[in-house]
Amino acid sequence: MFKQTLITLFCLFYISINAKEIPSALKVETYTLANGLTIYLNEDHSTSSVMGMVAVKGGSKRDPQDATGIAHYFEHIMFKGTDKIGTTDYTKEKVYLDSIAAQYDKLGQTTDSKERETIQLKINQLSLEASDYAIPNEFDRIISQMGGQDLNAFTGYEYIGYLNSFPQTEMEKWLEIYSHRFENPVFRLFQSELETVYEEKNLYADNMFSSFLEALLKELYQETPYANPVIGYAEHLKNPSLSKMREYYEKYYVPNNMALILTGDFDAKAVKPMIEEKFGDWKAKDLPQEDEIKAIPFNGREQVNKRLLPIKVGVLGFRTVPIGHPDELKINLCNRILSNYSYTGLLDELVNDNELMEAQVENLNFEELGSTLIIMVPKLFGQSLKKTEKLILEKINKLKQGDFNNDLIDAVKLEMISEKEREIEDSRNRTIALMDAFVYNKNWDDEIKYADHLNAITKDEIIETAKKYYGDNYLAFYSKMGFPKKDKIKKPAYKPVKPQNTEAKSEYAKMIKELPSEKVIPHFTEEGIDFNKGKLNECAEYYTSKNPINDIFSLNIKFHAGTNENIENDLADEIISYCGTKEFAYSDFKKELQKLGADFYANANGTNFTLHISGLEKNFNPTLKLINDLITDPVLKDSEKIKLIRDRKMNKKMMLKDLDSQSEALDEYALYKTNSYYLNDITAKQIKTISLDSLIALTKNVFSNSCELHYCGNLSPEEFKSITTKQLTFTSHLQKGNRYFVKDKIKPTENEVFFINDKNAVQSHISLYVISNKNDTADYWDQKLFNEYFSGDMSSLVFQEIREFKSLAYSAYGYSQTPFSKNHPSFFTGIMSTQADKTIEALETYVDLINNMPQKPERMDIIKESIKQSMNSKRPGFRNITNSIPYWQYVGCDEDPNKLLYSRVDEMNFDHVLAYYNKYIKDKKIIITIVGDKKRIDFEKLHQFGNVKELDKKDVFN
Repeated sequence: MFKQTLITLFCLFYISINAKEIPSALKVETYTLANGLTIYLNEDHSTSSVMGMVAVKGGSKRDPQDATGIAHYFEHIMFKGTDKIGTTDYTKEKVYLDSIAAQYDKLGQTTDSKERETIQLKINQLSLEASDYAIPNEFDRIISQMGGQDLNAFTGYEYIGYLNSFPQTEMEKWLEIYSHRFENPVFRLFQSELETVYEEKNLYADNMFSSFLEALLKELYQETPYANPVIGYAEHLKNPSLSKMREYYEKYYVPNNMALILTGDFDAKAVKPMIEEKFGDWKAKDLPQEDEIKAIPFNGREQVNKRLLPIKVGVLGFRTVPIGHPDELKINLCNRILSNYSYTGLLDELVNDNELMEAQVENLNFEELGSTLIIMVPKLFGQSLKKTEKLILEKINKLKQGDFNNDLIDAVKLEMISEKEREIEDSRNRTIALMDAFVYNKNWDDEIKYADHLNAITKDEIIETAKKYYGDNYLAFYSKMGFPKKDKIKKPAYKPVKPQNTEAKSEYAKMIKELPSEKVIPHFTEEGIDFNKGKLNECAEYYTSKNPINDIFSLNIKFHAGTNENIENDLADEIISYCGTKEFAYSDFKKELQKLGADFYANANGTNFTLHISGLEKNFNPTLKLINDLITDPVLKDSEKIKLIRDRKMNKKMMLKDLDSQSEALDEYALYKTNSYYLNDITAKQIKTISLDSLIALTKNVFSNSCELHYCGNLSPEEFKSITTKQLTFTSHLQKGNRYFVKDKIKPTENEVFFINDKNAVQSHISLYVISNKNDTADYWDQKLFNEYFSGDMSSLVFQEIREFKSLAYSAYGYSQTPFSKNHPSFFTGIMSTQADKTIEALETYVDLINNMPQKPERMDIIKESIKQSMNSKRPGFRNITNSIPYWQYVGCDEDPNKLLYSRVDEMNFDHVLAYYNKYIKDKKIIITIVGDKKRIDFEKLHQFGNVKELDKKDVFN
């Protein structure tokens, strides 16, 4: 678990592809318009929609050093519209917006607290007056109505990307909107967005790993822009300069510094003239000269000591090369020989042999600088970071001396190639890969030769590379137990900006609506075309789908044995991860899988226990044989049991300090009391008392239950059935399991508030639950409509009221959910995190939405159109297409439920939303859970929301 957390934290997204045989879906046409705009066109007719992106070579690296966070701030502004989108009268609005910009510049130059307060109140007043002309979230509504999905943007150190998926029938509209979007963006509703960025900063402050990474980068890259957080420093966020944002836009948002990327189901020949028409009149500009970025070299071993995490963690940072350097791939290979996902590397040996808790290697490469980070976690008790570092350096010396065999090199290369293929097989990842190629000046044709380049690296080159970069000059970053002080921003005394024109439409939006577009022909999921199903026997059913991109199969074996029915099933996924077989011990078993280009992992949830297996199609048979041996006769040794206990201890130690984990545990307690998962999970102390045989028996019990097999690959259904019947012998000895076991939530008789005090929390982590009536599947369609209306996108009630108008949370959402069992009630869940001193106001707003849902029937046309137009955009990818099929039976469908929804949606209206709301939400008791800093919350006012019960962590954790 901890290794996966670190992988998520440190891993950057550098994508290439295998050059064996390039499927048409991976071919890319690249060209440049006369104004310098780079175009990437990637036709992929295996998908049913288009992913479009506009990428900018910008990022936080180019922020002014006295105004960090500018690039990210501006990314938010790009959702506020233009001189034509999001306004009823831009001429009148502009007078106020110009005054607001001037006041912000004045604010940034003022240090006197009283004068600053006066300016802030002036900004607030001007913002209120400017809002009379604003149409909030109109850009999102335009995209949504044409079937757009996943509207988003992101900022990195060297790039900004804006993207969403959409139906190919709306190509002309999308190109029109995105070309106009970047021509004259307007800084409207900035006050609310400023506070939203504060909340995003607070979100990172409450994430211990984000704080750890920020402190590490500051030491690793010192006085360079890479040492600054992408979101910016708090003191700069409090004093934003709109004029500097405008300067940033003028400098970097120019066509010769931007790219248009399209990937998916479209005709490139038909699209090219549209691109020329829409983007061809953008004007190129000279780009600013940029100074070369150089970091001060480390002078020998430089140690830095911090206290940032609840356990000891160290990082050894070696300066290496920037992206695109000839040695980059060699370094990547070196690092995988040290540590890889199969735990077969030189550093992994230390973990496997229980010499330390964890060791992992990550690359951290940018356009001008690069590093290798070796993350090390000592044993929880009695082992120092110094001792751990010594063990790590001994293994690095083995790498430099060539003390490893060729089999490891070959296995790691195979793993890396397979990994790259999986990363770019879906259109979203491919779009990001193409952005990567643009930003770092990579040639896509060279990228597809990834496997050739990797396989050409010799052992001698690996040794030479290790000696060259892993020498005596490095950073030793030590974090002992402790936590950094958090910057707790005070709630500004602003009146919330609430625009009057929430349902208005600009002339531009009306024009877009009138543009001709073809009717979307939904691609519903159909048996015999998109998938096939069958049975190996009465207790093992299978679903197969075709892989149109590569030769990597995936097989998910989903056993009907979840943690709701038996909490021990949660432990089984950790046990099986440390098991070997009678033929191969744990480490050898991992090596055998890696040689085949295969891997697996297990996870348990409330209703199922799933083994996720993937590998090369040509090795399907031997991979299944290994997995079958593991399932039928797993072997756990004392040395692996020690790791199991060790992991449990570490994970519990982390959870007790992690706000998200505390919030989840509090939710479980509020909903299930003594039946909470967190009160009943098996502790490290308990595992010590369980024999090896009993642990194995526990795991075998999971594998004795009925299962579903979800396969995606190139085998026919008949071939799949034949091979699995022969190789997966365990399937012939199964018994019927409880497919969808649902725990009973405790329905409250009064409104309840459960609170845990965490004095270190910057935000209050809040959940709201409404346990409703016994579910009626006939209301399934009304539930879909209600969820879209209440919290479906940026123009929904929750987003607008909580984030857009009042800036009470960075992330706020809610949805009504139907359990798999017809005998259990449906329930509503609301989630938000807000600055602690905004807790009461945030709760008042959300509870009022639940109790007195605003009625805006005029939104129904947009919502219904969005549902119809987005059928293809929402369709799952080829690997996931079978996962939802068993659910069809639950909602009473013999075919894709979207087919029935599509046929009904035109007849549906706001009465259906109201009917669902009145039946399942309105006038029901509400359960509220809060983890936050009690001192910064008006605790007396919490009682207005229900009976308050203050708890301690020990009340919700075992």
